[in-house]
Amino acid sequence: MKQAQFLGLLLGLTILAAAQETRGSLSGIVTDGSGAVVARAGLQLTNTETGVVLTTISNDAGLYRFLFLNPGQYKLVASMAGFKTFERDRIQLNVSEAGTLPVILRLVRRASGSRFRPKRR
Repeated sequence: MKQAQFLGLLLGLTILAAAQETRGSLSGIVTDGSGAVVARAGLQLTNTETGVVLTTISNDAGLYRFLFLNPGQYKLVASMAGFKTFERDRIQLNVSEAGTLPVILRLVRRASGSRFRPKRR
């Protein structure tokens, strides 16, 4: 009888172990070069092994999050008007990993000759 209970317990633990979540996540905060948060920045995460593309936007606090990611290699692209595009590739996510990646967007510098000058009359 005790052997049957032990086998039942072992089977139950095996089923629970198999049911554990294996997918991961990637999250972070989007800021500018001064450290101020950037809300509503567009982010695109691509699994470079499968080609699956996910998109999101940063919230009012500059936070972003991608959930339920299969283990693998990813590329993150972030963009916002007035800023240079941020790109980071070779992001490796492992089984059940909760990765974090801060994104810093740099302002686009205008060429010195492109300033607006009113016409003289």
